[in-house]
Amino acid sequence: PIYDCPNNLDADTYLRELAIKGLTRRLKGNVLKDYSDRLIYELSIIKKMGFSNYFLVVYDFILYAKKNNILVGPGRGSAAGSLVAYSLGITEIDPLKYDLLFERFLNPERITMPDIDSDISRTVRPRVIEYVKEKYGKDCVCGIMTTNAQAPKGAIRIAAKRYGLSLDKEGTDKDAGKKFLGLADKIAKSVPSEVGISFNTILDNKVSLYNSLLSEFAENRDAVEIIKWAKVFEGCFTAYGAHAAGIVITDGTPVKDLVPLRWNDKLGIYTTQCDMIEVEANGMLKFDFLGLKTCDIITTCLWQLHKEGIDIDIYNIPMDDQEVFAEIYSNAQTDSVFQFESAGMKSMLKRFKPTSFEDLIILVSMFRPGPLQYLDDVIDVKNGVKPMTFLTPELEPILGPTCGAITYQEQVMRIFQELAGYSLGGADLVRRAMSKKHLDEIEAERHNFLFGNKERGIKGCIANGIKEDAANALFDQMTAFAAYAFNKSHAAAYAFNSYVTAFLKYHYPAEFLTSAMQWAEKTEKKDPIPGLMAE
Repeated sequence: PIYDCPNNLDADTYLRELAIKGLTRRLKGNVLKDYSDRLIYELSIIKKMGFSNYFLVVYDFILYAKKNNILVGPGRGSAAGSLVAYSLGITEIDPLKYDLLFERFLNPERITMPDIDSDISRTVRPRVIEYVKEKYGKDCVCGIMTTNAQAPKGAIRIAAKRYGLSLDKEGTDKDAGKKFLGLADKIAKSVPSEVGISFNTILDNKVSLYNSLLSEFAENRDAVEIIKWAKVFEGCFTAYGAHAAGIVITDGTPVKDLVPLRWNDKLGIYTTQCDMIEVEANGMLKFDFLGLKTCDIITTCLWQLHKEGIDIDIYNIPMDDQEVFAEIYSNAQTDSVFQFESAGMKSMLKRFKPTSFEDLIILVSMFRPGPLQYLDDVIDVKNGVKPMTFLTPELEPILGPTCGAITYQEQVMRIFQELAGYSLGGADLVRRAMSKKHLDEIEAERHNFLFGNKERGIKGCIANGIKEDAANALFDQMTAFAAYAFNKSHAAAYAFNSYVTAFLKYHYPAEFLTSAMQWAEKTEKKDPIPGLMAE
């Protein structure tokens, strides 16, 4: 989409003006050299890659939301690493303060489109989208189609029906398809509820979910047959849907002139007849308007406080309130505290006892399958039980803040840059190959990491005085961990949302807890209302 800049300015010039004014306002006129250098650098990359209009469009609808008292989150994803986004008010995390890398978001060597995700209160999200339609044309704004596939739990229920019907050879039992649904539900309870789980997912016991289920129900012939059929049904098409957040905005050309559309009767909107990857392949850009329940809880709480004569700017609360860390986090009083509600996380909080915002970023990043296995060592280092150690002394400034453990994708990029002399863009490409387990690319890169590559301007670890065995071990460690390493920019934004909810809960418990109850949603396993009432 083309942003209509004032005073006949081009997009690059107008973005530069807004960013300089915004940064000056953010830093209250005291713009230090490292900030100005970073801003100039980011603006040059954005201009070179042709994304000034993209930033301006996002800035415009975020500004509209804020002017109309619509709560917008601090950002999420790698965009939180952009100083330009911070200066424009698109994000609310200072990337220099928390060592967030712009190159993780955008760099000249990246071939995929940038992605700025915006969290918005769900109740008023349609209002922001309506504003975009009015500004860019109703025919030029459209939802994005998704194709829904059968996940393991649903596949198990379908397999149970199919298995029951197969046993009814005569076709006379009208309840044949229902006979094994109870067994299906029992099997499904052994399937983790996390997003993206599949029968091929490797569990903590180093066995795939499929083999784990076969082993668990080995004594039950009916269950084994259902599990085998469920693996066949997994991934089968179930229905067309609409992307939960993605919206297409074109350059003024009606979307229907670029791709065919389909009417989504359930949502009452048009969507493209292609998914988000095909949307980009057809030259259109996706903007993400994410409806986040946490924004609704915070909004309701702030509105109640306003009615009581108390106005709070959540983006200017003290981020080092030790009472919040001690009473909410260290005591695990975290029902309705964003990202820290699970029983496992509560147990970990009591052991970790976070005392700073940076600690929250670590926990958001590490409390997931994969990194969780390293968290015990991190806790021991933090509590002084175990000394912090490094494969080579050069790692201390990079891994010291996370107790010696590789925790963030940005740390992997820093290691490639500072120990081997990669550009951050080149480091991100290798990090991506590692995360996607492209083994041929990874092994081809090992030589460059150790010994350098003159053509690519890579010096290599050995030339920087690092021992070959240490460099090799470090490369192996990064390869093993890169698939699990978390985006620190994303973790920082999530940690911010969490801290805001914890701050409100500690200082204004009545208003916060009633807001949380208002927005409470039952899950398969839990009704949150009794817990909130008890608190």
